Amino acid sequence: MRKKLFGQLQRIGKALMLPVAILPAAGLLLAIGTAMQGEALQHYLPFIQNGGVQTVAKLMTGAGGIIFDNLPMIFALGVAIGLAGGDGVA
Repeated sequence: MRKKLFGQLQRIGKALMLPVAILPAAGLLLAIGTAMQGEALQHYLPFIQNGGVQTVAKLMTGAGGIIFDNLPMIFALGVAIGLAGGDGVA
């Protein structure tokens, strides 16, 4: 009984690993992109005011925001795929 429960909990833990692994990358994209658009950093690093750099900053902020906006769906898909165990059926 105890081993079966522990096995199920391990399976759920493995299923949650992929969505959790995406979070640091999304956080870095969002934080760096937002910081590059802020006036405080632009004061110390004037080259960041360049149009190309600002476009990259907006792209980074948007990419991080998309991941955080769709976080419930990412967790749902990660759990469904992880618990399917490669059977192709959730």
